[in-house]
Order: sequence, then structure tokens, then C-alpha cells
Amino acid sequence: MTGMPARTGDSARGTIAARLEAFAVERFPFAHGLVTEAFAVATASGSPQMTAEALDAMRGRMRDELHRLAFGGAGCVEADVEATPGVPVGRRLEQAVAELADGCDGFLRREAIAASLTTAEKRELLRGMVLTRATDNRLKAFFTGGEVRYGSTSFQGKGFRSLGQEAIYAAALRLRRGPSWRGADGTWLGDVVAPVIRDVGVALAMRPEPGLRVTLVSPPHATRLRVWLNMASQPRIAGYAWN
Repeated sequence: MTGMPARTGDSARGTIAARLEAFAVERFPFAHGLVTEAFAVATASGSPQMTAEALDAMRGRMRDELHRLAFGGAGCVEADVEATPGVPVGRRLEQAVAELADGCDGFLRREAIAASLTTAEKRELLRGMVLTRATDNRLKAFFTGGEVRYGSTSFQGKGFRSLGQEAIYAAALRLRRGPSWRGADGTWLGDVVAPVIRDVGVALAMRPEPGLRVTLVSPPHATRLRVWLNMASQPRIAGYAWN
């Protein structure tokens, strides 16, 4: 295999334009033609390469063009007529255009972030997603098998899985994390996350070093489950033990 061919500026631009149109059809179906036209104008004067920098630079032009096309230079009409009680037609139109512009701006920002990911970050993200799924599956097996207990009684409950949400691992990808952010005296100097249900991937991402040992389950008056995680080329749960 020779690998995937590099995308040219035109092909990358076409791919983003198609995704943007699909986004517009889903969120703003009656404005998708306006969005497509605004994107064509915004990209005409920018870089031919759809890099992260080019996409970020395009955001202002895209917003300006959406406003120009939406209002047509004529401004809002019938300012004294209310669309809903207390909301003039002109203000409601401005709100709708602002929502459209914000939505398209968010789309371009997400595309810029995706374009900025390095090969190493993409590989770690894929490993982290696989590890998150493996951890989730193992915990589910412990839970349904009655191994998670409260004292001498098996714990009854449903448990909240992160199945289908493994990509949450990426939320911590560029945070200050890992052993390099721990001081010589053991003080943590990096970022802190507070994951809730279905966010186990974020917790795993904060400690990406190989041979990691994490206490995953520690209910009151119960034994603790320590899991050894492997972030090497083949992500897996390397072992576990109760203590």
C-alpha cells in the first residue's frame, strides 16, 4: 500500500464545502444556498490550502459575507412591526442571522482544530479511544458479574457507560497533562479535569504514560479495583487486581 494521497487545496476546499453545506442543511435548511455562496466568496480571496491557519483567517470573511447576503445592504424592513410580542421584525431577523453566522463560525473553528492535529496526536487519540472502550467493557463485565460489591453485598445499579463517546478522550489532548507536569516534590502543576458520567476517556487522557496504574472503583467500605493500563502501540488493559 502506498498510503492515502495528499489532498490538494482544491480537493480539501471541496470536501469542507460539502461538509459545510450538509451542516447548513441540517441546522439552517432554508439558508443553505446563502451559506454555500458566502463560503465561495470567503475562500476566493484566501489561501488555496485549507490549513488550520487559513480556516481561522476565513472566519471573519465568512461572517461578513453572511451578513451582507442576508441583509442585501438594505437593512431591516418594517421596524415597527413585531415578529413576536415585544420583538420587532428587524431585531428577529438580526437574531436569526447572528445564529446562522455563529453556527458557521463554529463549524469553521472545528474544521481548523481538526486540520491542526498532528500525526502523533491522531495516533494517541485513536489509541486512547480504543483504551477507553476496553476499560469500559472491562468495568461493565465487573459490574454485571457481581464483582463490584458494597461490603459483602453485590452492588445493584445500572452503571453509566461511555460506549459511543470514546472520542471524549480528545477533550484533554492539549491540556497540561502527564508526568512532566508533576514537580519534584510531587506537586501537580498541570491542568485538572472533573469528568462526570461517560467521561472515563478524559480521565485516561490526563495520564497517558505507559504502565499506568489507576484506581477506577473505590466505593465506601469496599475493596478497591486497581487497573494497569497500557498506552503502547497495542492499547489494552494489561492487568487488574483487587486490594
